Amino acid sequence: TGFKFSSLSFLINGICGILLNFILILKFDLATLGIFNQALVIYVIFSQFANMGLSYAILYFSSNISFSIAERIDIIYSALIISVLSGIIFSTIGFRSDSMFYYFFNSYELSQAIKYSSIGLLFFPSSKVLLSGLNGLGEIRVYSIFQAIRSILIVVSLIFLISVKTKPYLLISTFVLTEAILFLIILSYYIYAFKLP
Repeated sequence: TGFKFSSLSFLINGICGILLNFILILKFDLATLGIFNQALVIYVIFSQFANMGLSYAILYFSSNISFSIAERIDIIYSALIISVLSGIIFSTIGFRSDSMFYYFFNSYELSQAIKYSSIGLLFFPSSKVLLSGLNGLGEIRVYSIFQAIRSILIVVSLIFLISVKTKPYLLISTFVLTEAILFLIILSYYIYAFKLP
């Protein structure tokens, strides 16, 4: 069952990735697509620093059967607190560094895209930690569902931002909406399934 859900999630991720670029090409020019993808690359790099390897540590500890389920949940929640602080720090750095990115790329649109996408770092590290915890706990089906939800949310968020006439270079905010909503969904699941520590 876990394999089927993982395979389906992988398929949905691929389809949504293609659909994302197709929508951008269909509605906008190549310059907008270029800004979107460049800002996304910077966002991904920043997100790896913001994560600080916590997701890998949580994957190890949450899958370690020498700890009880309750102890593993406590470890996940402890890492969640650290990830929230990390997210705040790196989101602030990214948001306040727009002038530096303007200097390097000589593009106002790209610097603003990077600036506003960094707000998503408030939520990404925390979602990553919670997802890794689910993976380590053997909740592969739930983990796969949330991964698929992320991809679907990206496309839905993009369509929403286009519908409200968002400036093209700020469409990268798609990831801000996605990470915020996904974090709340996953956290709600944790509270429901495992309770608070």
